[in-house]
Amino acid sequence: HTDPFWRVGYWNNMTLSGDPVVQGSDQYLAWDWGSSAPRGGVNADRFSARWKRYVDVTDAGMY
Repeated sequence: HTDPFWRVGYWNNMTLSGDPVVQGSDQYLAWDWGSSAPRGGVNADRFSARWKRYVDVTDAGMY
């Protein structure tokens, strides 16, 4: 099934090492944090993030 949200994990390092310090979900991927941290508990600098989403592709073709 298609999941309408992106699952996100944030790490307080730049290599996605260890477990994420914060996990959550986002409906859209459009961010401009400026000099702020992306979420509470996440560094404002030198952090990494990974978003995942599942989509059912039922028709063949170019996407």
